[in-house]
Amino acid sequence: MRISLTSIYVDDQQKALRFYTEVLGFTKKADFSNGPFRWLTVASPEDPDGTQLQLNASERSKVISLQLRVWPHSYRVRGRSRCPLTRKVWQEPIAT
Repeated sequence: MRISLTSIYVDDQQKALRFYTEVLGFTKKADFSNGPFRWLTVASPEDPDGTQLQLNASERSKVISLQLRVWPHSYRVRGRSRCPLTRKVWQEPIAT
């Protein structure tokens, strides 16, 4: 079995493309737009026909929502956690 494509969610596809190509040395494989959607992939220069990384535009609110479900205490404000979407505040559990 071989993985040929995997997705990485990024806030800004253009910044991510610049990082992966200029800093990490990846090469751009595909760049197609269809309205507001963009299909953008990069690959390692050592194996250009190998696994491609799709730089997938994230909807930040969905990513934060998932982070809060997985790591509910990742956003802290003065000893309390605050949801950046709903602004709901809840108390931190007391460590024993």
